[in-house]
Amino acid sequence: MENRPINRTTIHSDMDKIDASSTSPVTQIYNALKPPHPPISTSTEKREEHNELYNINPPPKTPEGAFPPDLQSAVNVACHHTEAHPMAVALHLITYFAAHVGQQRHVMIGNEKHPLIFYGLLVGDTGRVKGTAESQARYIDQLGTKILKEKFGYQPPRTLSGLSSGEGLIQSIQDPDNDNEREGVQDKRLMITESEYANVLAQGQRGGNTLSMVLRDAYDGKMLANMTVNPRMATHPHINIIGHITPEELSGHKSFLTQAQNGALNRNLIFSAKREKPIPNPRRYSSQEAEALSKWYAEVIIKARDQRPIDNAFNDEGKEITMSEEGLKIIEAEYIQRESDLDSMPRILSYLASRHRVFIWRLSAIFALMDYSDVITAEHVSQAYKCMDYSLDSLRYLLKTARQEAQQEEAASLAERILYAITFINNGSGCTLTDIHKHFKNKLKSSDMEKAICTLLESAPPKIEEVVNHSKNKRGRRAKIFRPTSTKKTN
Repeated sequence: MENRPINRTTIHSDMDKIDASSTSPVTQIYNALKPPHPPISTSTEKREEHNELYNINPPPKTPEGAFPPDLQSAVNVACHHTEAHPMAVALHLITYFAAHVGQQRHVMIGNEKHPLIFYGLLVGDTGRVKGTAESQARYIDQLGTKILKEKFGYQPPRTLSGLSSGEGLIQSIQDPDNDNEREGVQDKRLMITESEYANVLAQGQRGGNTLSMVLRDAYDGKMLANMTVNPRMATHPHINIIGHITPEELSGHKSFLTQAQNGALNRNLIFSAKREKPIPNPRRYSSQEAEALSKWYAEVIIKARDQRPIDNAFNDEGKEITMSEEGLKIIEAEYIQRESDLDSMPRILSYLASRHRVFIWRLSAIFALMDYSDVITAEHVSQAYKCMDYSLDSLRYLLKTARQEAQQEEAASLAERILYAITFINNGSGCTLTDIHKHFKNKLKSSDMEKAICTLLESAPPKIEEVVNHSKNKRGRRAKIFRPTSTKKTN
């Protein structure tokens, strides 16, 4: 069978009649479509403006420029006159693509090798967004895979669903055991779709169930093994998962807090999506659209796989996708800021957002490959951060943390103002709570001020210190004296 790369120029020449000014057949197809929605009415604009002003927990907004051009065009085509949400379609396509890439590509974060393993979790109302996005993306995946099978004899990743135990997952990709004549698999790629992800969360509550632990290790690319009577081992796992769940099932699940704390949930890029408008009769792809989408998808897969039609985890070391200097500068700046932001977030939100660095590296590498590049550019990194911010806004919306974050930000601001006052009063030599009240003209609530004092005392390192005052006040009590930690103690 002929083993050669798909010629992108040839593909484009087939579509020149649509738009000669464009270099992408998918973009050409989308440019030929009518605007996806009629103009928004004045009443709708006023309603949206009202909601934005008074809704303390607004739903996330679809960002502009969050994907490479061809992926963006494919998403636009899939969403045109359908009920599919663009972020939901993209989440599926990204996960499917990562499964196809397998062990052929990876990124290095320090000394750690990271295959492009990707978990996505789509949160939406029942029957309104999740299945629609999956069907649109799955159709593109099937079209592209069909081309690769016919041209190269390509073997796609196996598809599974119904996760129930860690042992069962290991068995599905177990290594061959020649001594025991046990058959195994050479291709460790799995694409798992869990339409009822609440069942996966429920497994974490069952005593002795190792599914959560195995999924964490699989995401990190570690060797999977069980210690049962019939031990099995799976090296080089490449498991990709797309899960569906409703908002109530996610945040209301008994194991939600535990799974957020133990690192199971924060290995998922969580997107919230709602149906933007009802479409009674969604359209089908035209033959031109189907052809352009399938050729584009097949092309990026086979190029990312370095023209290899078969995946063998034991023989393929894979190639590193390198990070450009410009992209690295963005990551360095963003990482410091986002780590600082985690400290001021509500605890549950900080748990779920704490794996941002790994997501950015893997997601920006996926975007580079879907943009026909072996180098991650600053643009790919910026696109990944837009997706990360959409996920963060999704979590804020689902957990309703915006009001709590606003209150914490106000408390942090008050703590900084009080720190300045303690530094200013008596030239920083020390002051009492009464002195602080007088400085603010008795306009502060005692409870708010005491919380701010505690925040300053418990900071790491502490920003102020409490000093024992041996003199007593009018009531015969020893007054508490506070001063900045930088002030030298005197005898």
